[in-house]
Amino acid sequence: MIALLPVIAAAAVSCQNDDNWKPTWALPLVKEQTIRIGDFIADGDVEEVNKQVRQQWNSYVEEHFGLNTYSDSVNVDSIAYIVLVNNGDTYVTFPDNSAPVLNDSTKNLIKENLGDSPDVEAKIDQINQFLTAYYTAHPELLQNGNNPPNPMAKSKATPKSSSSGGNHGGDSAINNLLDAMIHPTDIFITAANVLSAMGSDGNNYIDSINSQIDSVLLEAQMTDSIPINFADYAKGGAISSIELYIDIAKSKDDDLPFKFNFSANFVDAQGINVNDIFKEINVDLNNPPPPLNFNKGEKELDKIVEQTQYVKFSVKCERSGTIGKEILRTLSAQGISFRVRVRVQAAMSKLTF
Repeated sequence: MIALLPVIAAAAVSCQNDDNWKPTWALPLVKEQTIRIGDFIADGDVEEVNKQVRQQWNSYVEEHFGLNTYSDSVNVDSIAYIVLVNNGDTYVTFPDNSAPVLNDSTKNLIKENLGDSPDVEAKIDQINQFLTAYYTAHPELLQNGNNPPNPMAKSKATPKSSSSGGNHGGDSAINNLLDAMIHPTDIFITAANVLSAMGSDGNNYIDSINSQIDSVLLEAQMTDSIPINFADYAKGGAISSIELYIDIAKSKDDDLPFKFNFSANFVDAQGINVNDIFKEINVDLNNPPPPLNFNKGEKELDKIVEQTQYVKFSVKCERSGTIGKEILRTLSAQGISFRVRVRVQAAMSKLTF
């Protein structure tokens, strides 16, 4: 379509024989930008979620299985194994149908997050040793699609020495994983895996996780921009009309337990506001708003055309319902997508193709 525009334009000029004729063009290019929650959560806020998950894990182990010499390490190890292998290849890979090991992505994140810590390799090795020990102790995993047996009742607790406990224990493996997973794209997956592995008991901890997420969302600065340079459309400040169509939608198909406040502005190269476009409050994206039509009068156009370099979007989200385990698992990827289409009106000779 874009290749046909000069031909259409030439025909129009020929018919009109009027260089000042001002057609309006709907550009075929649609620019899109997605603001995802995980991209805008500060490391410090993620670390707070991580601490909350660790607290829930340790409280769960202590309450259900004890932490003394005769703690139920069989159950703890079984649950820890579920956390590590749950949801496919999030943390591990299964080489040649043998014991799972941490995948390269997880190992790289551990190294990135722990930086120069001398314990990096030791933590990676401990988790891998636990996975090997557990897998070796449960040959039925190969026949059962790597699913561990159901945790036994607490009354059948056995000494740590009888399972893969000690330095290879599952409790240490999960705490080592939590030491490392202070990362916005993974911490919510870790939390979901931990809660899922707890079974129905995990429901007792969801409220505390949700409360911590509220604090994270309050601090998240979800702002991003789409480049818009009106010199791409017309030369010499000749634009006499601008219409900006903005579609707003969820970035994923999942139901989101959020309400959103968002705004858009024209900004210059330094991010300084040139002109407000819209501001919407408490929008439920399960029922997204219709496309927004921005149309400015001539008095405001000169400044916009001359100074604008970006359309800047700012989003704030507030939880409107419980974030359960499945939504928690995909939380980092949740957000809002903006699609922008621009129509401009200018003299035919000033249009840029």
